[in-house]
Amino acid sequence: MSITGPLPDNITRLMSPEERAKRGIMSNAEITARNIAISEKKLQEDAYAYLSQHRGLTIGKNRMDRKTSYTVGWPDMVFCYRGHACALEFKVDSNTTSKEQDECIAGMTRDGWKVAIVRSLPEVQAFLNSMDNL
Repeated sequence: MSITGPLPDNITRLMSPEERAKRGIMSNAEITARNIAISEKKLQEDAYAYLSQHRGLTIGKNRMDRKTSYTVGWPDMVFCYRGHACALEFKVDSNTTSKEQDECIAGMTRDGWKVAIVRSLPEVQAFLNSMDNL
């Protein structure tokens, strides 16, 4: 008997992560995590294009393909808009911020930064539009 297509999760769970990787097999949780990472990367790319090309901003952003060597919890993108230090943390679907991200965002907000957790390009645009009224 041969199985075509993805293996059932009850089988992949019995395999070690190393064995799954060696065979090119992913669990449902790994597939979901990969898809979220791909979606977040796409959202960051779209936001970067919008902020730099349409708004002319200079932006600092973290690489997504490596573990950060910067402050743990630091938001994905930082820039200055109309004299305000701004930071955006990108999350998609039901993905939530980590404890370190929550602490960093709280500290930045306390220090006067304008910080938002955004899940779509329209939310990025709304964030900047809200800054136009300050």
